[in-house]
Amino acid sequence: MNKERVRNVLLAAFTAMALSISSNAQIRSASGKLIVMSPQNLPDAAQVPGEDLFLYPNRDGGYYLYEEQQNGSRLLIFDVTDPSRIKLKATQQLAASGPFDFIDYLSDKTALVRYRNGKGAAILDLRDEKRPALHEVSALKDNGSTLIMDKPGASEVDQAERSARPARKEYEVIDTTSRDQPIVLAIVRQVEHQLQNKDTGTTFLLNREGLTIVRRIDVEQSFLAHQRQLTN
Repeated sequence: MNKERVRNVLLAAFTAMALSISSNAQIRSASGKLIVMSPQNLPDAAQVPGEDLFLYPNRDGGYYLYEEQQNGSRLLIFDVTDPSRIKLKATQQLAASGPFDFIDYLSDKTALVRYRNGKGAAILDLRDEKRPALHEVSALKDNGSTLIMDKPGASEVDQAERSARPARKEYEVIDTTSRDQPIVLAIVRQVEHQLQNKDTGTTFLLNREGLTIVRRIDVEQSFLAHQRQLTN
């Protein structure tokens, strides 16, 4: 092997290693105001494919993110109050008949879920935030639409759209600090579920690779400063 050949091989190996390292690192915008965290930046459980997501304001004034996994039989509870320190708080097994979609709150301690493929509905009991329980509801077995009336701005949820796994979308995370030349920081492909916490500015994207999180640092810092004022 000649020297040029060795140089090319070494360069290729170094490039491959650099790409591997960068794929596991957080992606930051030039201004530092936007951060993309891949599943590898999160607790190991977040690297497992999930079914759906649900954001819940907990009794401490923060937020829990519930991630449904394993065809509805497992629920992960992440503390996402401080997006820079996301923690897995608990893992709860559910007595689910199959994969389901979170529909909406029924009250501040319960949420409506509906099984896919017309298999009925259930209520997620959140009185114990770290150990939710799933209770099936025989009155909601039929397919169709659900109209939730006890919430401000009651809205109709068309269940026909939730009868199968949602269509997968591609999300581009764009840094618009320079309006003349916006930069694509990351592309998250095959996203099945997307949630946003407007208080912290955090966006949660779920695909077959796991959970990806997009952080807006300015919004995040304002929220955490407000949290500190409330506790002092």
